[in-house]
Order: sequence, then C-alpha cells, then structure tokens
Amino acid sequence: MMIDFDILWPKYGIKPDGVLHLGANTGQEAPVYAKHGVKEVVWIEAIPEVYEQLCQNLQGIEGQSAMLLCVGDEEGKEVTFKMSNNEMQSSSYLELEHHKIIHPEVHYVGEFKTEMRRLDKVFGKGSFKDGPWFLNADLQGAELAAFKGMGELINDFKWIYTEVN
Repeated sequence: MMIDFDILWPKYGIKPDGVLHLGANTGQEAPVYAKHGVKEVVWIEAIPEVYEQLCQNLQGIEGQSAMLLCVGDEEGKEVTFKMSNNEMQSSSYLELEHHKIIHPEVHYVGEFKTEMRRLDKVFGKGSFKDGPWFLNADLQGAELAAFKGMGELINDFKWIYTEVN
C-alpha cells in the first residue's frame, strides 16, 4: 500500500514523531517517512527473504529499524504463511478468497511455518507514548487480528491508516 503522504498528512494535520508499519514488505515508504521528518519507524515483516531486503533498504536511514514477526491475535500460534507471486505483496497466513476474484493473476507460490505474535507481548505497555505515533497496517486481511493482538497498546497511536476489505 503506497500512501501519498504529501497529500494525506497535510490534509489531516498528521505530523507523527514515529510510525509503526505492519506489513513492511521492502520498506518502499522509508524515504517518504524520512522526508516528512519522522524520527523513528519500526517496520514489521513476516517473510524472512523480504525482511532481509527490507533491512538492506533501511541501511543508512537514521531512526528506522525492522523486526521479523508474523503478527496476529494469538501468542505463539503456529500458522502457515503463504507467499504470493506479486513481489510478495499479497502474502498472508489467510487464504486469498475475494482477492482471487479481483486479482486472478495473483496466487501463492510457496509457504512456510511461523509463529504468530501479539504486539502487546512483543512491546511493553506504553512503548509508543513518546510523541504522536502513526500506525500503518497493510496485512492482507489480517489487520483486525493484529489490532486485537495489540490490546491496550493500540491506544498509544494518534492515527491509524489501514486497508479495509
């Protein structure tokens, strides 16, 4: 999900000190966050190969870090994470369902087992209290599960941007 922050943020008065980006992919938005003066960005990506590329892309960008995590609403649950053929952008532990109808060219090309983590277990209470934080979630239909897995931590965010399918 590429957001045009040059339009979105001024329009709604969004000036975050930090961003938590769920579903990082390769960090395409990293230069934009830096351009807008975001001091800290935490990127979450579930696919090891994509995470490696993400880390390479973040090198030299101050204040940006990445974590290899599959986020959801159940701590420690084993899931089968499926990788898609569109540069991994439609990858998920969920099935494609309606996505197959809208984008019949997209399909899964591989999978791996991983452990789901709740963000309220990964981060301590109040981890995102310093300065206003922006939450960007692009998890191919698993956004609600990730939000549930944040518990009270979700209250640390002043703004949330997510896809709704």
